[in-house]
This record gives sequence, C-alpha cells and structure tokens, in this order.
Amino acid sequence: SKGAYVPDEITVKMVQEKLAELPAGTRVIFDGFPRTVPQAEALEKILAPLGRKIGAVVLIDNSLSMGYSNGKDTRLDLAKDKAKRIIKTLDKGTWCAVYTFSGDCRQPLGDPSVNLDYLAEGLDKEVYLADGDTNLERALQQVQHLFLTHPEFKIAKVGEVLQAQGIPIQGTGREP
Repeated sequence: SKGAYVPDEITVKMVQEKLAELPAGTRVIFDGFPRTVPQAEALEKILAPLGRKIGAVVLIDNSLSMGYSNGKDTRLDLAKDKAKRIIKTLDKGTWCAVYTFSGDCRQPLGDPSVNLDYLAEGLDKEVYLADGDTNLERALQQVQHLFLTHPEFKIAKVGEVLQAQGIPIQGTGREP
C-alpha cells in the first residue's frame, strides 16, 4: 500500500450503496467525503432523487497551538481561510454551522445559517485563539447534538479545519 486514496469511482459506489440501504429520513454525517470535486458532484447526483441537500459543519481548531506562525500567517489564519473557501463552495440556501474547539466547543457565529456570506465574513471577527487543548471529541459531540435538536439537517459534510498537524506551513519543509 502506498497510502493513495481509493479511486473516486469505487468510493462513490460504496457511498451510493450505503445510502440506498438507509431508511428515508435517516440523518448522515460524512467525514472525509467528498474529498474531490468529482466525488462532490457525484454525491449531489446521488442525493437529488432522494430530495436531500448537503449541509456543512465546519470545525476549526482554535487551541493555542494554532497560534504558531510561519512569519506571515498563523495556523489559525490559514484554517479560517480554508473554512471561508469551503463555505464559498456551498450552494445558496445550503445550511452551514461553524464550531470552534479548544478546551471548550462553541458556535462563534450562532446557530446554523443559510446566510453563507455572513458566516464567511464572520470568521475573522468571531474566531480567535482560545486557551485549552484541542478537544475534537467534544466538538463531534456538539455536532451530534446539533443533529438531535435540528431534525431538518439530514446530511452534512463535517470538515475539520484543521488541526495543528494538518496545515502545511510555508518554509517548514511540510509544504504539499
């Protein structure tokens, strides 16, 4: 094994088969799928006949470790930029929730919203470093609570953006 991803065709077929097995109204969280544009396009085609739309949950690690800087940007700055790019790819009318997680987990921009411009613009104003260790488990519990309290949110792509180890910092030898 060379650590390569499974080809899109195989991954999409697996997801399609799994979704077909689920009873109508079952809520689903995707973690790490779709990873590519063809996977995202295929997922939309799979969901359209089911009358489902994808929402998004963006998780941002805002622990102190995200304050590391390459001299230009902190890891948190890079994570917020990535989150903005994710939000801007969503179709108008798609709901999105933004959570930050460090010692605690919070929704700095309030409840999930379909106002994607507000969410993208609010990242710089409302997301900042916080004291505490990275606590992804608590963040995922909050996402689970979101689904329990908002049954209208049926399908979501959960994007963890991005833990300290996940963002390459220019000049560190960790560039892609």
